[in-house]
Amino acid sequence: MLKRSNVTLSLLLVGLVLVACASSKPAALEGVEIREYEGEKLSSINDFRENSIAGPQQVSLEDYKLEITGLVNEAQTLTYEQVLSK
Repeated sequence: MLKRSNVTLSLLLVGLVLVACASSKPAALEGVEIREYEGEKLSSINDFRENSIAGPQQVSLEDYKLEITGLVNEAQTLTYEQVLSK
């Protein structure tokens, strides 16, 4: 009889935990900025500098071509859609 009541109690506890987990929403965490990782200092996201010569570049997806050349068996030129499908 004691074994049966232990099983019943265990099932009841599992049921309560499942109900509690299903009904509660995860707590929102406050945002943090990591400034060091494994001894390396990291710069702040606010320190980002735009350093391109002509400012941010815009790429036309219709005109985009990726040329694969050099030490390859076969040179290729791929469109943007072909790159995404690979």
